[in-house]
Amino acid sequence: MNLNLSIFDIIGYVGSLLVVISMLMTSVMKLRIINTAGSVLAVIYAIAIHAYPTLVMNLALIIINVINMRKLSNNSPEYRMVKAPGNDAILGDLVARYLDDIKKYFPGYRDLTAEDTAFIVFNSDVPVGITVGTINNNCFDIMIDYTVPAYRDCSVGKFIFSHLKSFGLTKAQMSNPSNEHLNYLNKVGFSTDGNKFIKML
Repeated sequence: MNLNLSIFDIIGYVGSLLVVISMLMTSVMKLRIINTAGSVLAVIYAIAIHAYPTLVMNLALIIINVINMRKLSNNSPEYRMVKAPGNDAILGDLVARYLDDIKKYFPGYRDLTAEDTAFIVFNSDVPVGITVGTINNNCFDIMIDYTVPAYRDCSVGKFIFSHLKSFGLTKAQMSNPSNEHLNYLNKVGFSTDGNKFIKML
């Protein structure tokens, strides 16, 4: 087998790899960006080897991706947040739908009760995120802080933690978060205090 690849062969392989990777993205915007990058490399490769059908297909993909990214950018989410008890029906439906994913990020998950307090974030009328825990002395002790996959750009979390103060809360904290959740907590402004992550509101 001849492994003497030209620079254009490498570009072609990298472009194909990026297109495949884009299909693994949960964020639609990330999918479009990575897919576009892969298509641009595929266009270069197609020109180099005179593969014009491949060229036309990837040019079409680039145009489609750019149009859709502009639509996504122009349709900024319009979030609103509702406070609800832990046994709220909408909350229960969202938790049931994403339970396996919730348990991945919050392995200490337990069934929610009326004593729990939930903040549900909607984009228009669609629930896209929940933060659930208990409130003591204006401190929100978080058990679950979950966003549905299509909205995982930290915008939901930033919205929640910038609006909790309007509900009379002064501090939010989470104890022993999973490794999968640490990066997110840092991005939305939490700081460490022993085994707790804390954010003053």
